Amino acid sequence: MGDPLNNRLAKRLLVWVLVCSALLSALATTVQLYANFQRQEAALFDVKVQIEKGFAQSLSSALWSYDTEQVDLLLDGIFAEADISSLKLSSDDLVWERGPVDPDEQLQMQEVQLSYTDPVLGETVLGQLELGLSRARIWSNLYALVLVVFLSNLAKTGFAAIAILVIFQRIVSRHLRDIASYVSQPKWLTEGPELKLDRQNISGEDDLDAIS
Repeated sequence: MGDPLNNRLAKRLLVWVLVCSALLSALATTVQLYANFQRQEAALFDVKVQIEKGFAQSLSSALWSYDTEQVDLLLDGIFAEADISSLKLSSDDLVWERGPVDPDEQLQMQEVQLSYTDPVLGETVLGQLELGLSRARIWSNLYALVLVVFLSNLAKTGFAAIAILVIFQRIVSRHLRDIASYVSQPKWLTEGPELKLDRQNISGEDDLDAIS
């Protein structure tokens, strides 16, 4: 039957295995990237909590004492956060704004209420800080991971597919070629020697034994 590398059946099998490998790699990549996106999305929403813990009290104190210079400094510090593209602080008739970095980007808006508790007057609402959270960093990370993760998955499934093909060639394909070569001989049914396959003895007959 000639060189097994020129076997049309082997080539078809190889093509289908590679196609399945690519599809499985794409599926695995999609699942991994989605899980990664979910983790980063959760981290994005934690930014509001971090701002509340790290800046809300200081902002409230600055607003209560009408220290606009301190308010500006604190807002600059908040705006320096990587995932914050815009912010707007409203307090009575005063408004402070920063950004947005990209006017065309659709931001995830979050609000932080600012209040101050006075020992005599009690709690007073001073204003509202509106945060525009950007997913630009998330998308950038995902785009950077797509090729790496896909090629990694493709390599793993590809090596597994090649190993399966080698095993199939060793256990099945070479014996099928021997059988095909045997029955291609003239008068093989009446005059040819008995067909014997070069394989180890196994317990019980299998399909190759039945064919031979």
